[in-house]
Amino acid sequence: MNYTTSKLPVLPFEIIENILLYLMDDEDTLDYLQTVPELTSTIINYRRSTVNVSKTWTWSRGGTFTIEDFYHERLHLNYKPRLVVSDILSVCQILDSGVDLQGIKFKIDVEPYDTNEQIQRVISNVDLFQLGIDRTVKVNSDLRHLCVSRWSTNFPPELESLNLDGFLPQLMPYVPPTITRLSLTDPHLYPPQSQLPTSIRELRIEEQKISQVSINVTYLVNLRSFEFKGNVEKGFLNHLSDMQLPTTIESLSLECTRMVSLNGIESFANLQKLRVIDCPNLILFFTPEFPSSLTYLEFSFKNCRQKLFERNRVVFQIPGRSPLDAVRFVYANGGFILAVEDEFNPPPSLKTLILKNHQEIYFGPKLNLPNLQTLVVEKIFKLNCGRLLSGLSTCDTLNALTLKDSSIDCIDDVKFPKHLYHLDLSDNLLSSIRNTNLRQAKHLRKMNLSRNRFISTNNIDIPNSLLAINMYYNELHSCNIPDTNLTKLDIELSAGTEFGWNMLPTTLMYVTIKGDGHYFEQVPSTFQSLRKLFLHSWLQPIRLQNLNFSQLSNLYDLEICAVQPQKCNKVQLPQPIVNFFLRFPQGTACQWPDLKSHKRLKTLTFESVSFDEIDLDTLPLSLEELKISYSHEFPARGSVRHLTNLRVLDISDALINGLPSFFVDSPESLTVLKIDNKKIAANCADYINCSNLQLLTVFRFGLDLYEERDSVVAFISNMIAKCPKLHRVFVRDDDAEDYTFQQFGDLIKPQLGYSSHPERWCR
Repeated sequence: MNYTTSKLPVLPFEIIENILLYLMDDEDTLDYLQTVPELTSTIINYRRSTVNVSKTWTWSRGGTFTIEDFYHERLHLNYKPRLVVSDILSVCQILDSGVDLQGIKFKIDVEPYDTNEQIQRVISNVDLFQLGIDRTVKVNSDLRHLCVSRWSTNFPPELESLNLDGFLPQLMPYVPPTITRLSLTDPHLYPPQSQLPTSIRELRIEEQKISQVSINVTYLVNLRSFEFKGNVEKGFLNHLSDMQLPTTIESLSLECTRMVSLNGIESFANLQKLRVIDCPNLILFFTPEFPSSLTYLEFSFKNCRQKLFERNRVVFQIPGRSPLDAVRFVYANGGFILAVEDEFNPPPSLKTLILKNHQEIYFGPKLNLPNLQTLVVEKIFKLNCGRLLSGLSTCDTLNALTLKDSSIDCIDDVKFPKHLYHLDLSDNLLSSIRNTNLRQAKHLRKMNLSRNRFISTNNIDIPNSLLAINMYYNELHSCNIPDTNLTKLDIELSAGTEFGWNMLPTTLMYVTIKGDGHYFEQVPSTFQSLRKLFLHSWLQPIRLQNLNFSQLSNLYDLEICAVQPQKCNKVQLPQPIVNFFLRFPQGTACQWPDLKSHKRLKTLTFESVSFDEIDLDTLPLSLEELKISYSHEFPARGSVRHLTNLRVLDISDALINGLPSFFVDSPESLTVLKIDNKKIAANCADYINCSNLQLLTVFRFGLDLYEERDSVVAFISNMIAKCPKLHRVFVRDDDAEDYTFQQFGDLIKPQLGYSSHPERWCR
C-alpha cells in the first residue's frame, strides 16, 4: 500500500453513494474503506444511518452503542445518523453529555417507570421521528409517527403513521385525515362510525384478545398494503373472502390465521407481494390461480407446523395451471403426497419465492418461472434436491438460491441455474458437490457451505469466478484451493489436519481460520492482498511459528486468539495496521512490541499475555483504545500521557498489585476507564488524573465477601468527587444492590442493566 500526504479528491456525494451501494453487501471492504481518514465520516454515516444508543453496558451486544461511543463518534468522526433508536432515560443522558443533536431524528419508546418530566424534557429537546408511549402527553404538532396504547385527546395534525392498541370508535374523531399508515390491535370495527380515514395506504390489524368476525375496508380506495395477524386458536376468519378488501391492493400479508383457503385472491389484479406465515390449516393447492401481477410469494411456518390429515397426508403444492386429471396421489414416507406431475406453473411474473419449514414439498419436473430471481427453500423434510434443480435449470434469471437445513446429503450430476450470484447450501448433510456445472458458472461470487459434512475441498466444484466461500463447521481433513480466485475465506480445520499457506490462493483479502492445535508457519510475503486475518482456536491452541506479520503490506486488521508462538515471541506488525488483538493461553510470554512508528494503529488489545516489561512510551499517538487484561503482574515503564487520542483504557483483571504508576497522568482525551484490580487502596483516586472521565468500571466477584470493601467504596466515592463529568459507574449486578452504594444514588449502574428493577435507573 502506497501512502501520500496529499488530500484525496472529493467526489460528489451522489457518485460516492452509488459506489457504496455497489459495495453494500461487502462488509469487509467497507471496513477497509472506513479506516481511510478522508472516508471515515462518509462511510460510517452510510453504513449506520440508523443506530441503537443505550445507557446499558453492552459489550456483548454489538448492535448497540453506549452513550460514550456515540458521543465520541459524533464529536470526533462527524458521525450523524439519520435515526437514533433509544429510550427516555438514555436520551436524557445524551442531553446531559452536551453532544450536538442538530439534524438527528429519534425513535423513542416510553417505559412505565419514565416520569412525565423526563418525557417532556425529551419531547422538547430532540427531533422526534417516532414516539411509542403508554399515556396521554402533550407532543409537538409536527410529530409524524406515533405508537400509543392509551390516548384521550387529539392526535398531532400532521401525523402520517399511527399504531393503536385497543382501537375504539370514540377515538375516530381524533384520527387526522393525513394518516397514511395505521396499525390496530384488537380494534372494534363493526359500527358504521368506525370507518377509517380514506387516506390510509398501509393497514395492519392484529388480534390478541378480540377476534374479528369479518373485516370490511373496501371504502379505503387508496389502500395498497394490508397485513393481518390473527389468533390460530380462536379466530373466525376461515377464508380470504371473509375479508372484504379493495381489489387494488399490491401487498397482502396473512399471519397466524385459521384460514383454509385463499378463495377470491384472483380478484386482486394488482397484487405483487403475498406472504402467508403460520397458517396451519391452509393448503395452497386448492387455491384458485394467483394474479398474473404477483412478483413475491412466501409460504412459511415459524412458530407452528402445517396440520396434515391424520391418516393420509396431503402436503403443500403450489397451484399451477394443470388440469385436475394431472393430479395424483403418491405414497411416500408413510403417507400420501398430493402431486402435480404435469407442470409447476405459478405466475410468470414471480421474482421471489420463499418456502420455509414444511414437512414435505413435491416439485414437478418442470418449473415455469422465467422471471424468478430469488428462491429460498429452508427446513424442508427430505427435500428432493435433484428434482428441484432439474426444474430450475431453465430459470435463467435466478441469481440467489438458498437450499438450507433440508437434510440434503448429496449434490452430484446436477445442473445449477447458470446465472447464479449467491448460493447457500448451509445446514445440510452434504459431503460432496461434484459433476455439476458450477465450474462453468461465470457469475457465482458467494457460496455458503457451513454446517455440512465435507471432509475435503476436492469434493467441491469451485468456479473460477467465486470470490467468497464459508466452510465453517464441517469435518475438513484436506483443504487445497490454491488455484482459485477467492478473496474471502471462512474455514474450520479438523484436528490433525495438516495446514500450509500454499494450500490457499494468494488473492485472499479476508481470512478467518479456526484451528485446533494446528501448526501454522509464518504467512508468506506473497499474500500481499491480505487485509484482514483472524486466527482462532477453541480447544488446543494454534502453534504459530512466530508473530511476524510485517511483510503483509496491506494488513490492517489482525486478530489472533488462543495461539502459542513456537520460535519467536516478538510481535512485528505491518505499518498499515489499525486494529490488533492478541490472546494467549494463560501464562504465555511475549515481548512488548515497539509500535511508535505505526501511525494508523487505533485499537490495541492484549488478553492473557505475560510481559517481562511494558514500555508505554513506545505506543503511537494515534492509539484510541488500549486493553491489557487477564495478565499477571509485570513492571511498567513510561506513561499514557502522550497518547492525546486515547479514549478507552481497560486493565480488567490485570496488574493486580495496587494501582499502575502510568495512571498518575492520563491524557485529557480519556473518557472510559475500566479498572478491575483485585486490590484497590482507598487513596488510589488521589493519583488518578482523568479530568474528562465519563465512565468508570469497577468489577468485583462478591463484594459482600471482599475483605477490603471499604477501600473500594472509598475509591469510588473519591472518583465521583474528583471527576465532574463522571456520570456512570459500573459494578456487578449483585454489588449494585448492596446497601453500601445507595449513597451514590443513580450514578451506580450494573454491568448489564437492572433486569428486575429498571425503575432504579431514573436520573
